[in-house]
Formats: sequence, C-alpha cells, structure tokens
Amino acid sequence: MERVERNPRGPTVLPARRTAREIRRPSASAVPARIVGTLHRRFRAATAAMLPTQLHLAATTTEARDRQGDNGLFSLAAPERLIRFGFKFGKGGAHAARTIMLKDLSRLLEVTDDAAGREQYRRAAVDQNVLDKPTRSARALAFEHLADLYALDSRLALFRVFRSLWRTHTEARPVLALSLALARDAILRASASTVLDAEPGARVTRERMANSLGAWGKGRFSVGSLEAMAQRANGSWTQAGYLTGHVKKIRSQPVITPENVTFALFLGYLEGRLAQRLFTSDWVRVLDLPEERLIELTQAAAQRGLLVFRRTGTVMEVRFPDYLTEQEQEWLSEQA
Repeated sequence: MERVERNPRGPTVLPARRTAREIRRPSASAVPARIVGTLHRRFRAATAAMLPTQLHLAATTTEARDRQGDNGLFSLAAPERLIRFGFKFGKGGAHAARTIMLKDLSRLLEVTDDAAGREQYRRAAVDQNVLDKPTRSARALAFEHLADLYALDSRLALFRVFRSLWRTHTEARPVLALSLALARDAILRASASTVLDAEPGARVTRERMANSLGAWGKGRFSVGSLEAMAQRANGSWTQAGYLTGHVKKIRSQPVITPENVTFALFLGYLEGRLAQRLFTSDWVRVLDLPEERLIELTQAAAQRGLLVFRRTGTVMEVRFPDYLTEQEQEWLSEQA
C-alpha cells in the first residue's frame, strides 16, 4: 500500500507571482529542529491512530455485507452494536443442523421460570432430560442448538423481552420464536425473502429455497448441504405458520397477535428506529400484515400494557417502558 504524505500544517498557499515549481521546502536552518521533530511525531501518531480505525471500518463493512446476504432483508447499518442486546451475526447458524425446534423450546420454557439463567436451562435439558432425548450427548447437542437460536440468557434484552411476551399468549409463540431466531441465525434470515415474497397459496419448493440459500452462500455450501438447509428452513417457516403441508409446502398466513407486533417493533427499536420508521423495519415486514391491521394490533398491545402508543394524524410514537436496563438504554443512546 502506498503511503500518502500529508502536510501537517495544512495546504500550501502560493504567492500570486510565483509558480508551483518555484516553491521550495524551507531549509533545515529556517525551521528549528525541535519544531520539525515535534511536527513529525504528531503526524506519525495521527497516521497510526487513523489507520487501524480505517481498517476496522472497512472490515466491518465487508463483514456486514457478508452477514446480510443478497436478498435485501435485514441490511443493518451497524450490526456489531446489536450483539450486546442479543443479536447474533456470522455466516452460519443453527439451521445448518436444526429447525427452530419449537416443540423443544416450548417444553424447556414450560419447566423453567422467567428468571432462570443459562445454567438452569442447561441442567433442565441435559441433567434432567426434560426434552426426552435418548442419550446425554443428544441432550447436550439439543441444548447447544437452543442456546444458539434463542440465547437462553436473561441478561440479554432480546431473550428477556421474548420470555416475558412468551407467557402472555400461547398463539403468539410460533412467530415469537421465529422472530428471535431470525435475529440470531444468518441462514434463517437468508431464507426469509423466499417465503415472504411468495403469494398466499403459492408453492415454496425445496429447490427454490436451496437456490436462494446458494446465492446467499456464494459457493460456500455443497449441493447436499444446501438441500438439507433448505428443508430445515422450510420446516421452521412451517412451524411458525407461514407454510403448510408436510412435503408440498404452500404459502399461508400465520397467526399474528399484539405480542408479535410488540416484539417486532422492539427489534426495530433496538436497531435505532423511532416513530413511523419502526413500522417499516424488516422485523415488522416478517409479520406480513397490511398497514391498517398493524396499527390495530399496535393499539391492542398498548391497551394490554405491552407498550406505549400515541398517534396524532400521521405522527406516531411508540415507547417500551422498563424494557431496557440503564446500561442498555445508554447503549441505545450511543447508537442514536
């Protein structure tokens, strides 16, 4: 890489009657050595400080582009800032091996309380075998996949809010699980446009899903791996209610409740959106609702005390009282 020398004293202003060739650097005797040395040290320090930042930003941009895929969904401006809230990024995900595991998740949350830590979830799944797996290794693997998909850590805002909404309405649970898994699984995110772009009643084939994942993966997966991931992705969207059928998958409409709208809006809120922009995030798009129905469910959520919603004409305000800790609120303010 070429090194660009810069004048630390700013641009040179040429006298009116002299050409650029007539400009010469002052001789060493014209500028005290002490001043020259100080300027050189400041320039080197400034260059050294800027270069790592530039390299980090370039790497972050490249990684973010790789994380989001080519389908245009979930193209977050600064995904690395969302990790501390519970989001997860990368080039893989649990769908390399499992679906959203809705049945196992439901059972694990049924036998643990809201304040449980990850170790309590592990003991329930592995030591107590509440998931009814045949071997200890199978129990441990199931727990690892569940933790990968859902975090299972109340210290993280995403899981903490998810868990509180989970207990309020059983019909909300399939789409709640899908929404949280989307926030933590790159493969599932890459599959979203294939399902959401399909018209109700249209068939979503495994081949179509595999082609979509293949375009996102850019040659990183074998044909066999793509087919297996496509089958698992279709299985997850089926568990959430977006597809029906065992072999022949048909696009259908999932059950969406005020809890689902609340969680989708909250995901956008953590992303840094406010007011009307909350209703245009990809997390809300996943709900697949017309605008009128979305507003109705938001109002219903406010009536249940799930959020605060105010609307004056076209101006809307949404707040989430007590959802975040003081530290998390500070992080969110830093993103603004």
